Amino acid sequence: STSRGLGDVYKRQRPAVVIFKINRDGSLHSARITQSSGSKEYDESCLEAIRSVGRVSDLSSQFIKEFGKGCEFEFKQKE
Repeated sequence: STSRGLGDVYKRQRPAVVIFKINRDGSLHSARITQSSGSKEYDESCLEAIRSVGRVSDLSSQFIKEFGKGCEFEFKQKE
């Protein structure tokens, strides 16, 4: 039997895609997975990464207008 490490598992993994919204004050909210990586643990860590940002400062009103309704971020494993 061959032992495989987590690195081998993640190499075969699909990217996780997270969508979230940005309030006028720069706070992020409503983060959710729109494409699962196939790993519940990895998906949860991607959501936590977005949630941990909390607030982004110095966003222009144009940026908020364009991206406030929804931003999509794709998490990929580094090869």
